[in-house]
Amino acid sequence: MKKLILVVENDEGTKDILKKLFETKNINIVSIDNSNDVMNFLKTVKPDCILAGNYFPNSISGIELGLKLKETNIPFILFSGYQDIVKKARKEGIVCFQKPYVKSFVHFVTELLKKG
Repeated sequence: MKKLILVVENDEGTKDILKKLFETKNINIVSIDNSNDVMNFLKTVKPDCILAGNYFPNSISGIELGLKLKETNIPFILFSGYQDIVKKARKEGIVCFQKPYVKSFVHFVTELLKKG
């Protein structure tokens, strides 16, 4: 059965890149534009992993989302182009990768999905 990744990101270009990266690994991608909609989505669908950006207009940040999702036991990975956000997320115990995406990011996520 194909694994499912939920991408929480409001930038279409970033969503397209992630979709292309993971569909080549035979992984399904579904995306949500707003971090505030994640909890409602999780009432009906349980993804194998959640990847999220950090900035969402009029919504909670990706770091706040990651902290909120800790109790769900769904692996959560934040990504950001800003080193200060990466440091802050890691200080909070959130797995975080800095953009641009590299092979290690894709490898980390695919290996994580294999374990689950």
